[in-house]
Amino acid sequence: MPKPTLLTRDIVKNAKVACLEKFGIVQMAFGAGDTEMKTMKADIDQVFTAFDDPNFWTRPVPCDKKAILDTTSTLRGLDHSDLVGIVLDIRKLLGLLEKTLPDTGLESFSSRGMAADPVVNRMVLDALLGVQRKIIGRLQFFGQPLMQDAEFKQMHDKQKPLVQSYNDQLESGAIGANLTDRDDVVAQGSKIEGSTTIPVFKQQFDGFTELVKKKLSSNA
Repeated sequence: MPKPTLLTRDIVKNAKVACLEKFGIVQMAFGAGDTEMKTMKADIDQVFTAFDDPNFWTRPVPCDKKAILDTTSTLRGLDHSDLVGIVLDIRKLLGLLEKTLPDTGLESFSSRGMAADPVVNRMVLDALLGVQRKIIGRLQFFGQPLMQDAEFKQMHDKQKPLVQSYNDQLESGAIGANLTDRDDVVAQGSKIEGSTTIPVFKQQFDGFTELVKKKLSSNA
């Protein structure tokens, strides 16, 4: 039976291989020059450089072996098209490994620049665009009665700057989204698309306004 430290070392080596393999996929998708890809590469190098030092393994290395093994396994099993999942699991794995490095002076990966994940932000931006398409579809469906509705014009004027602000902040990385944000936007878009009467549409349209307002305030 291998010694506990040797077993941990093998677990970390496997995690490193998985990280580098999957990172290569997202780096190819976004480009090596992408700012976030550069940051993630630096993070990976920083963590595993510490583990590559033979002196690191001369002492017991307490860590959550099961969590590291499970996350490594999940990361390996992700389809190459699941770029969001790959980015999230690489960062999760780095966070677990970071906890194994005592007194290294490394800035926490859970708090450093992780709020604005460009992959997830892009997913939410795409979802927001999808909602706008659904709104246009409903405008075409209802025609002049809705377009000439004074109350709806006020609702639209209220919504427009909020959506623009949310878009701008997601684009710039000023705020960070998560997959729940994406799901919330998609769900509201489905409600808008399913509206078959003007009163119901206006209710769901206003619901989208309130959703965006809530997302903005939660990141304020």
